[in-house]
Amino acid sequence: MKLYVGNLSFDTTENDLQELFEQYGKVAEVGLVTDRATARSRGFAFVTMGSASEGEAAIKALEGKDFQGRNLTANEAALTGEPYPAEKRPGPSDAKSQSDAFNALFSGTSIVGGAALMLVIATTTGIIAAMLVPKIQKLL
Repeated sequence: MKLYVGNLSFDTTENDLQELFEQYGKVAEVGLVTDRATARSRGFAFVTMGSASEGEAAIKALEGKDFQGRNLTANEAALTGEPYPAEKRPGPSDAKSQSDAFNALFSGTSIVGGAALMLVIATTTGIIAAMLVPKIQKLL
C-alpha cells in the first residue's frame, strides 16, 4: 500500500521515514520529494508499505502525530497515471473529431470558417508588415 506523508520538516530524511514506518511493518520503498533546482525537501513523501494492513496501521498510528516538531499527515496515496475520462475532457474526445472540427472551422465552406481563415491571414500579414517596414526603411 502506497502512503502519502505530508507536513514533514524540511530536515527529514528518507532514513528517518524508513525508521518511523518500520515500526508498523515492512517498508518496501521511501520516496522523499525534493525540489529539482535546490535538492531541498518539499515537505512530503511517499512510503510504500509491504501490505494494506501494515499501511492502515501506519496511517492510524501516525496521522496527526508529532514528528520532528510537525504534525504529520498520513493517508493512502491517490492513484496517478490513470487516464483522464474522455467524458470529462473539454472539446472533441478523439483525433478524428478534432481534425473534423479544425477542418470545419478553417474551410471556406462556411461563412464563419471563411471569416476565421481571413482573420488569421490578415493578422499574420499585418504582423509581418509591421516587422518588415522599419527594416526596409533603413535600407532606403
